[in-house]
Amino acid sequence: MTQHYDVNFFVKEYGRVPAIRNDFISRIWYANRRYGIKFPTRAHEVYNFDGSECAVVADSAKSIQKRLKDSMVFSVPDNQLLSLSEHCTIEDFGVGESLIQRGVETQMVYLILDGIAKEYIENKNGE
Repeated sequence: MTQHYDVNFFVKEYGRVPAIRNDFISRIWYANRRYGIKFPTRAHEVYNFDGSECAVVADSAKSIQKRLKDSMVFSVPDNQLLSLSEHCTIEDFGVGESLIQRGVETQMVYLILDGIAKEYIENKNGE
């Protein structure tokens, strides 16, 4: 079954439409990449996908182990690093995307392999 979605968005400043459209499409692209969904690259290519068959793109534990070792964050024996790597995923995020949502507790640990992450903390006055 082919899924088709239409998205409408409304903005107050018409001059910002190109930037907002670009940000929106970028976020869709990164989210699809994380879940292994590929867009057609040529006009004559058509991909049909069943959401139940959608799997997160997974790197091998050995490749993750190498990246963790290269990061020099962990100083543990290779066998322990490989064991840790078996429970890791590598995900790409676009500019402005949130890794963690405010108020959501997680047991996850994030290691930034490439790029920059910013942390925003709000005090009780909303500042």
